[in-house]
Parts: sequence; structure tokens; C-alpha cells
Amino acid sequence: MAARENISEQLKNIRDICTELDLPYSEDPIPTHDLEDTRYIFTTKDTEVKVERIYTDEEIQKQEEERRIKEEEERKKNEDDWLKRGSTDMMNDTLDNRKGLKNKKKGLDKEEWMDSDPNDFTDEQKKLYQE
Repeated sequence: MAARENISEQLKNIRDICTELDLPYSEDPIPTHDLEDTRYIFTTKDTEVKVERIYTDEEIQKQEEERRIKEEEERKKNEDDWLKRGSTDMMNDTLDNRKGLKNKKKGLDKEEWMDSDPNDFTDEQKKLYQE
């Protein structure tokens, strides 16, 4: 109700000024709806505003500090990840990645000459074939 009273007071001030200056003034009542809650006339929700939000310097500093803390925690977490380190040391990082084994097996590509008859290999090809 305070907002409605404030509006009424402002309209009264406008009417007084108009009468002092001999200006025409028509006083229309403030239109309201039966279900209107006057406590929320001048409040808006963030979803109602369709403009880019402008942050104050304090908000920007707070966001930067939160980002820095988050990055620091992530760095510390990745710095001493004993599970990852153990997986790398013991199993060449294939514990987490079963596809890693398949990819390592696929890494041994056969060359075309390896499919031919071993009797036709040169000495160099025989050494490569045995490896």
C-alpha cells in the first residue's frame, strides 16, 4: 500500500504544480485490477528484464575471486591425483581407458609386404617381421 500512497502523493504534487503554473491537469484515478497486489508494483524479476546485466566492480571482483579459488582447487586436485598416478605407473593409464588397450594394439600396423610370402622377404624385412 505504501507504493500506492507514494503514487497518490506524487500525483498531488503534480496537480499542485500545474495549478500554480496555470496548466491544464486532468486527474485520472490510478487504474488497478481486483487481483493486483500493490506491494509488488515496482518490483521486477531477473527473468522479466531482457538486457545484458552490468556488474559492479565489487561483483566483478567477487566473481574473479570465486573463479580463482575454483581454479586453484582444480589445480591442487589434478596436481596430486594418486589414482591417476597409480594407473599411469602400473598400467600405462589403461585402467580408466579400456579403449587404450585396443588403440595400443591397433598401433601395431602391418605393412603391405608383411602379408606376402615370408620366403620372398629381404633380410631387412625379415628382421622387421620378427620384431
